[in-house]
Amino acid sequence: MPDGDNLSAHARPRPWCWGSAQSGQLGNGTTVSQQQGEHAVFQVPGTWWDIQADQGYSCGIAQDGGRWCWGGNAGRFGDGTTHDSLVPAKMPSSWQQVALGWVSSCGVTSAGTAMCWGSNGNGLLGNNSTTDSLVPVEIWTGGS
Repeated sequence: MPDGDNLSAHARPRPWCWGSAQSGQLGNGTTVSQQQGEHAVFQVPGTWWDIQADQGYSCGIAQDGGRWCWGGNAGRFGDGTTHDSLVPAKMPSSWQQVALGWVSSCGVTSAGTAMCWGSNGNGLLGNNSTTDSLVPVEIWTGGS
């Protein structure tokens, strides 16, 4: 994970975060970085299936299927805004999976639909367009 973002993969369903927090990506309500150590890590509230971190933001899928994001948004949360969040913020819809990238994100809804959102330079969102989207757009499969 870039720029010192770290999430413990071994702590599921109750993960711990540490590292850089310059954009609030630890989800602990501050921009104060935390080094790994006995009292330095932060346990992300809730029970999770998966949490991902990339370039100043984090998103996760809670056990109830809710998608939550925190840190620097810049359109990468898929909530229709660019507002940052220092704590986990609930996003629209129910999801099975999420994958984060530097400038865009993708996921699979609970209905099995693959969608992406964020910056669409060079067609990153896979929707047969190069227009950025602040909300999830369905990946184009070439059908009508």
